Amino acid sequence: MSFHKQKTINKNIQFKGVGLHSGKFANVIIKPAMAGSGVLAGGSVRTVLELSGIQNISAKQLGCDNLLNNARATMCALKSIKNQNLFNKVD
Repeated sequence: MSFHKQKTINKNIQFKGVGLHSGKFANVIIKPAMAGSGVLAGGSVRTVLELSGIQNISAKQLGCDNLLNNARATMCALKSIKNQNLFNKVD
């Protein structure tokens, strides 16, 4: 039986901004999750996080119900994680 390390982040990330398509305030909070918990998020935020390859992560979207704005806010938050090298491997 082979085990591989799963990817998560090592601290909370929050991204806030005004959406281009609705003008509403979009706020996405992304947090690390325990090993084996998977992606705990809903809507377009979940889709973006699953495509990013991070296996253990939790997220909450606040303020805006526009799917595109929330997806873009999530992508901006992930870009800031990548730039700060905040990824962690967990057993």
